[in-house]
This record gives sequence, structure tokens and C-alpha cells, in this order.
Amino acid sequence: MKALVVVLASFTVTLAVGAATGRSAPRAVPFDPSCGPSRTTTRTVNGTLGSVELHGTTKRIVALEFSFVDDLVQVGVSPIGIADDHDPSRIIPEVRAKLKPYTSVGLRQSPNLETIASLHPDLIVADATRHVDIFRQLQAIAPTIALDSLKDAYLPSRHAAVVLGQAVNKCGGMVRRLKQDNIIMKRMRAAVMHATHGAGEKRQAMFAVVTAQVWNVHSSLEYAPSLLANIGIPSANVRAPNRSNVENPYFVMSEEDLLNNNPDILLVAQSPPLPTLFGLWSKDPLFQTLTAARLKRIYVVNQNLWSRSRGLEAGETICEQAVHLLYGIYVPITLPHVNGS
Repeated sequence: MKALVVVLASFTVTLAVGAATGRSAPRAVPFDPSCGPSRTTTRTVNGTLGSVELHGTTKRIVALEFSFVDDLVQVGVSPIGIADDHDPSRIIPEVRAKLKPYTSVGLRQSPNLETIASLHPDLIVADATRHVDIFRQLQAIAPTIALDSLKDAYLPSRHAAVVLGQAVNKCGGMVRRLKQDNIIMKRMRAAVMHATHGAGEKRQAMFAVVTAQVWNVHSSLEYAPSLLANIGIPSANVRAPNRSNVENPYFVMSEEDLLNNNPDILLVAQSPPLPTLFGLWSKDPLFQTLTAARLKRIYVVNQNLWSRSRGLEAGETICEQAVHLLYGIYVPITLPHVNGS
């Protein structure tokens, strides 16, 4: 992915003086500082699957991934349509509290095109992996931008957030929000260093989403592990004989693979219905020989937050939980003040 160069422009509002009255005209309402040309009436925004030309400020937005919903509400934009898998509870509470009433457009994997069209959106935000096969159909409904989310790591997800900010004419606000995220992540890294007496975390963590049939490991290329690595909690260097595509951040692991990898820390998100493989394997005496099991470093975490969300507030909340689980330290994620915020 090409690096995004963000240019913050400075603007001066000139007040016109009315000659007849001698009074100043009303002060113009401050607008969002732009990133390059994003503030222009007509602008081109570059997505993963190509560029989209937008006119004016988009207001009727349909978001087809939870990370896009998260990023949008951080700059005060509430989508009118969301692919929420017919389950609003899959949107993390912190983000759900910022949403206005919206229409569900169905599953993230296969959103309902008729429902999307009925909302008359002026922008659709799609996932470059999930929605590649229906991208043209979405474009026929409304201007559509495809960004990376499903197979995106933490740092690239920030690029997607800025592009999304450009699309909704909130680029400057998004850059400010990312500055706040930087400060929060510095606090998290400082907490890890404090807890490890300045040595840094040496233990490696494995994160897996587990169903009744599959133990699905997320590699260091995926969101949650790369997020934890960013605050100083390294991801396990996973080895599995059935891992043929090293660029795929997800891969299935057998119990034997898990025992061979023997992670120091194990973070597990269970996907119903229960019991999952975690419930079954954990009863195996061999499972109890894992370093994470022997030293009681196995943590069950929420799948909606740790796996499905991948947005700005979700990332901060994941780090808050991780630091608390591993070290018993609570680092608040209250948004800090930054210039322009």
C-alpha cells in the first residue's frame, strides 16, 4: 500500500466589512481543515480498488464493515446504513453509543443490494477483500470506495481512516483523531515498559478465534496481533505445517500445531455456539502442558471487539484490556487534547 502523505493546510477567514452599516459581517463557520485537495467541491479520493470522484460533502453513507463505522463516528459521521450481520450487538458499545438510528443492510460478507439502493446513499464504503466481487454492483448504486479492513494490520488501518476522512470531508478531524490515538498508544507502551521494569515484554502472545470446528490463528499481519506489537507485546512467531500462504493473516491450527508452538500468552475469542475447540482441548492433559496454561496466561476475550471491529476506538479498547489483563494496570483511553481538537 502506498504511503499517504498528509498535508495540513492553513486557512485564514477574512471578514468582509459592510460599507453601508459599518459593521462586520457574521463570522464564517469554521470548517474542517483539509488534507490536500479533499475540501474542494469536486475531489478524487483514492481507494484500494480504484479512485472515486465525489462532489460536495457526503451525508448519506452506507458502511459495510465495522471498522469504517468506528472511524466515521470518531469525526461525528453516523452512517444511515450498516452491514451489521443483522445483529446490532456486534457493534462494540463504545461505537454504538455514538450512532444515530440506522438501517441494517444485512451481512458484511453479502450485504443486501436492494436495501442499500433503497437508502439512496451518496457514498458506499466497502471492504476491498470482502466486496471485490460486488464492487461494480455497488458502484452502480452510488459512488463507492473500497478500503482495506478484513485483512489489514493496525498501521495500514490508519491509512484507511485518513482516506475515509477525505471521502466525508472530515480529513482534518480524522488527522486530529489519529494524533489522539498516537498519544493513547504511547501511554499503553509506557505502561508495558513500566510493568516490565524497562526491559520490554519478552513473552510472545498468540491470538486465535475459535469455533466448534476451527482454531483460527491470527498472525502478526492481522489487526489485533499487530496492534499489540505496536504497544510492545510481541506476536508469537507461528509455525504450522499447513500454512501455505504466509501473506494470509489467518490460518487454521490443529491441537498438535498449538502444542508445538507453545505460546507464552494465549488470547482466545470464542465464536458461538459453545462448546468450541477451546472448551474441548482445554480438557486434554496435554493442553495443560502449554506454557500459557501452566502459568495461567490464557485469557478469553470478546470476539466482537478483538476480531470484528478493527477501528480506532476498538484498537484503543483492545490495548486497554490487554494491559489490564497482562499487568493489572488500567490505562484510561480518555481522549487527550491536541491542537485543533
